[in-house]
Amino acid sequence: MESILVFGCGGHSKVVSDVIQREGNYRIAAYYDENPKNKMFLGTPVYSTKADLQTAMISGNIKSAAIAIGSNEVRRKFSLMAQDLGLKLPVIVDPSAIISQNVRLGRGTVVMPGAIVNTDTQILEGTILNTASVVEHDCVIGAYTHIAPGSVLCGGVHVGEMSLIGARTVAIPLTKIGAYCSIGAGSVVVREIPNNSCAYGNPARAK
Repeated sequence: MESILVFGCGGHSKVVSDVIQREGNYRIAAYYDENPKNKMFLGTPVYSTKADLQTAMISGNIKSAAIAIGSNEVRRKFSLMAQDLGLKLPVIVDPSAIISQNVRLGRGTVVMPGAIVNTDTQILEGTILNTASVVEHDCVIGAYTHIAPGSVLCGGVHVGEMSLIGARTVAIPLTKIGAYCSIGAGSVVVREIPNNSCAYGNPARAK
């Protein structure tokens, strides 16, 4: 089984690690965290410097990485770092997730338990589809975006890069949410949300 390096040692990483183990394609050989609390995480060594990480990659024949970090900005930072180190960023999908035909999942995307992605949807790189989220047909989700647990994006919704769609948000069909947006938990999006907006409520309004 191929070895994989996981970036991040927080709560989100625990869940991603579970998904990797259930998926069964990789063995977690090491973790990387710039400010680790301990030298071990989930019984596996943690590295905190790039030099030590490169040594571990060589000794452990590690060629792939998963970026298990909730923050969009930090996830992008470490995705670029991993690629600079020559690491592949595979798509990680929990076996309980339902992925329809003709779905494009960009590199480094993580699909959590119970998530559903329907046909002709595009999910760009580094995105998190969190637990029990639903992305309906013909949606486009930008890079390094986070669709939080229980959110529902109806058909034809577009979400820009680096956005956060809060837990149990609903976006009605064909709505557009811009880049670098934060949508509050439980919101209902019924009209376009411009780039760089913080919006919440029912209906969601940019503040």
